[in-house]
Amino acid sequence: MAIVPCNHDMFRRTSPVIYASFFVFIAVFTIFDVTNVSLFFIPEISYKTNEIVDNEREQLHNFALNCLNNSQSIYGFENVPIILNDTARQLHFEWILNKTSIYRGYPSHCWAGYCGPWIEELWISRFGSSNLSNFGPYIPLFIDWLNIWKKLNSPRKYRQVISGVFSLLSKDYIYITVVQSSFGIEGMHSKLIGVPPNLLILNPAGKGHVPIPHLMKEKPIMPEPSPKIKVIFGGNEKAHKSRLKSIRDFKLYFGPNFQSGKWNNWENEFLSSEFVLSPRGYGRAAFRTFEALQMGMIPIVTYDDYLWIPYKNSINWSKIAVIGNVTYSNETISYIESISRQEQHEMRKNILSLRESHFTYDGLMNQIANFMTSGYKKSDLRCDRYFVYE
Repeated sequence: MAIVPCNHDMFRRTSPVIYASFFVFIAVFTIFDVTNVSLFFIPEISYKTNEIVDNEREQLHNFALNCLNNSQSIYGFENVPIILNDTARQLHFEWILNKTSIYRGYPSHCWAGYCGPWIEELWISRFGSSNLSNFGPYIPLFIDWLNIWKKLNSPRKYRQVISGVFSLLSKDYIYITVVQSSFGIEGMHSKLIGVPPNLLILNPAGKGHVPIPHLMKEKPIMPEPSPKIKVIFGGNEKAHKSRLKSIRDFKLYFGPNFQSGKWNNWENEFLSSEFVLSPRGYGRAAFRTFEALQMGMIPIVTYDDYLWIPYKNSINWSKIAVIGNVTYSNETISYIESISRQEQHEMRKNILSLRESHFTYDGLMNQIANFMTSGYKKSDLRCDRYFVYE
């Protein structure tokens, strides 16, 4: 132990109590030093805590890379080394936030009488002022993708705008964003040159890495139906060829027990039916699925090439919906016929138990928050394939 020379004049001017306390401290310190026991535990605890935090960050970083890689995206995959330098990440986060501010605040577009807020806008309002620590391994992109696409109404101008966004991104980070459009970030049913392979996209309609609910205006819980018919469909029958096929097959089988149309008070019309038919639309999903679930009704989800649905393999969809491939309508219809009224009642109870946490805007935002910071541990969102083409 090093000995520090002391100034005896200083001690002569010091009170006896302080003088004695000093030598008590020296004695105690010497005892602990000789026995190799340290009084100062804080550095060791701090070191272990940082080690744990870095390990968790590495796990989340690898989780994000696996999500990107397993999507089989046509845009490819590039490994992104982890950056543990918080200062560098923070500076880039703030720089991106500032540079992309011109791509926010576009007027909400209107669809079927609903003028927002849309999922992208709620993503921005919920997380736009959050700390970087709330995004896990990601740098968030807050862009009004859908409103920009609608406002410009020009594929060429839209491509110019998003190319400007992509030019801001670095290969050193993993980014995350939410895109509402059924046409994806591309704004079209085709490949778009320049979509960065290190950008993770949450999308409700099949053009992204992570499926999320296709939400529009939230619907209130409706009374349990008093059905007069078996199946009902409301909306645009011609949105997609597979939708036309589903409607045709159900009409052919159920006859007068199937109803299709457009109504101003369609929510009340739905109460006359046991099930709500929800075939895919322009994208691989439909608003009707989640409107039905919000209302406490049982959707029949029909798909063609691929089932794009949120919470796949994390919740039991067979307990809350009927799902079938449009190619095998007969099998789907046979299954519907086998579901008793008591089983329908149980399905409704299951739907309502998941409604707030999975099928509302608040529920979705919480699922996204947990997905970013915990992966699959606390979120039911799941990574899936990335589709570019229809």
